[in-house]
Amino acid sequence: FVLDIIRDYEITAPVVFDWENEPDIGMRTDNLDGYTLTQCAVSFCERIKQAGYTPAVYFNLTDAYVRYDLDKIKDYVFWYAQHEGDSPKFYYSYSIWQYSDTGKVDGINGNVDLNICFNMG
Repeated sequence: FVLDIIRDYEITAPVVFDWENEPDIGMRTDNLDGYTLTQCAVSFCERIKQAGYTPAVYFNLTDAYVRYDLDKIKDYVFWYAQHEGDSPKFYYSYSIWQYSDTGKVDGINGNVDLNICFNMG
């Protein structure tokens, strides 16, 4: 599905597996166990890589340490989300840090996420 959507665009940033737990809205993946979640991320990222794009996995601290098997996804770009505090608390290397979800951008109504992208080479 994702590859069909991005086919006609020149993509230079990573294509990201972004699983988020939202128990209040009743998503079918709310109770996904860590093994299955990790396998889904690996499958997605491998397919993205086979298509010639750079794969990434987006997560917060709890998902990184509790849900994912980081050893199985370590070969992909990590996009780490932590909005609290002055500096990230994630022990491992990551290439993108989402440091806020309350940013403001002219022309966009409401809050936007703010990120810093580090060297991904």
